[in-house]
Amino acid sequence: NDIERLRNFYGLLTVTEVTIDERTERRLIDGTTTHGVEVLEGEGKGAPQSYYRPETLVGLLLQDLPNGSDVGFIGLGAGTLAAYGKSQDTYTFYELNPNVLATAKAQFSYLNTSHAALKYYLGDGRVTLTAQQQQGQENRFDALVLDAFSGDAIPMHLLTQEAIALYLTQLKHDGVLAVHISNTHLDLTPLMRGLAQQFNLAIVYGEAKAQQRHGHDVRWVLLSQDHARLSAYLRIQSPWPSSTAPFVWRDDYSNLLQAMKFMGE
Repeated sequence: NDIERLRNFYGLLTVTEVTIDERTERRLIDGTTTHGVEVLEGEGKGAPQSYYRPETLVGLLLQDLPNGSDVGFIGLGAGTLAAYGKSQDTYTFYELNPNVLATAKAQFSYLNTSHAALKYYLGDGRVTLTAQQQQGQENRFDALVLDAFSGDAIPMHLLTQEAIALYLTQLKHDGVLAVHISNTHLDLTPLMRGLAQQFNLAIVYGEAKAQQRHGHDVRWVLLSQDHARLSAYLRIQSPWPSSTAPFVWRDDYSNLLQAMKFMGE
């Protein structure tokens, strides 16, 4: 049943509760895409779920970071990843939609119970990061997490060559860029491989299969300028899901058809 429905320029946001297999879950749904799940009662209560569960690449990365890390996130969702924050960490969230931030704070516990110091910037993540870079902020993040691509309409400007160049200025040399590429309609792995080649980045792809009914197969990619930095994740990497030739998008040229999944893939 629906707890809350909010509509603004960015679309319809719904908070709903469902009970499956004796677990009561609260879900944040943006349009038709789930952007966060919290178990209120039953197994897994309060723990990161869905696209962010501990065995995903992003879950492993955030667990592995030392206490005192500085992590940036483009895309907030229900705030699930804040659950990984440690007592000396600083987690900075960049979120486009003010309704998402308000809902994550009011309807989910992840932000309120995080051990990290949390900062929020409302607005387009790339625009905000560009402004911060122009103010002299560079090489500050131990990890930068991009989580804006699971919906039906993806913000392509966050995945161009120029965008990646910006992110690399904001990461420490051994910092890690984590990109969430689970998407029903798009296979973003050839784009990720193309960008890795373009910037000579180490890249690891990880797929975590759904564990329960109505669960998600989850795809994340880790990238780093420091090739040794990702060596620990190589043993758990998944085979690439397609052999499509790598490609790169630029601000002046991007073609969504290159990433479309066609029938049977």
